[in-house]
Amino acid sequence: MKIRIFFLFVVKDRTSSTVPTTSGGVRTEKSQLSPTRTRRSDTSQKDIHQIATIRIVAFVILLCFCSLLNSFTWHIKQDGTGDFTTIQAGIDASADSDTVLVYPGTYFENIIYNGKNITVASLELTTGDPSYIPLTVINGQQQESCVRVWDQETTAKIQGFTLTNGWGSQHYKKAGGGIYVMGEYQSPTFFNVKNCRITENYAETGGGIYSFRGNITLSGVSVHNNYGYINGGGVHVN
Repeated sequence: MKIRIFFLFVVKDRTSSTVPTTSGGVRTEKSQLSPTRTRRSDTSQKDIHQIATIRIVAFVILLCFCSLLNSFTWHIKQDGTGDFTTIQAGIDASADSDTVLVYPGTYFENIIYNGKNITVASLELTTGDPSYIPLTVINGQQQESCVRVWDQETTAKIQGFTLTNGWGSQHYKKAGGGIYVMGEYQSPTFFNVKNCRITENYAETGGGIYSFRGNITLSGVSVHNNYGYINGGGVHVN
């Protein structure tokens, strides 16, 4: 019985009524719009917008979840028990959203991200223990910048390292002994530096950090005892 009443209500609501009128002896019919139907129409529009919003949110959540499922952590251990023994090898093997997790040791390298939106981090990332920062070192050997990011990366990140003994990048003005970030005029490079010690690096400009057309974010970063022979001993941002 309830189903039948509901059916009749829906049919009546969807059917407009007509009221006969006369005008100059001519019989016409005037459509009369039900106020109930108008209110239900407004409610239906709101429902449609709500459903659309829910679908968009669900789609975004699904994309984020799929991204997490596709991400991978590469383990870097100097004793050979990890995936690689060098940080650069881990970066080269990685894909966007991956993590290159570096175990304690001194790594004599000059790493470059090669356009990959990845996180390179010490065990400070997974443990929250700051004691891993001085134990996980990238030593630039006075050959190049310790870290180079110049291919319009958007979410690249480094966390929990000591960066030392780097020399300004040969790529541009011997700049950025510790970190060198370069972007394009209409396409800046984004780089996030968190919980790092940047010390005893050398360059003509920006001994610790150099950024040109880059968007660099520093959080919990110590920059000290770096040398810029022309300007910007600690940080030079252009």
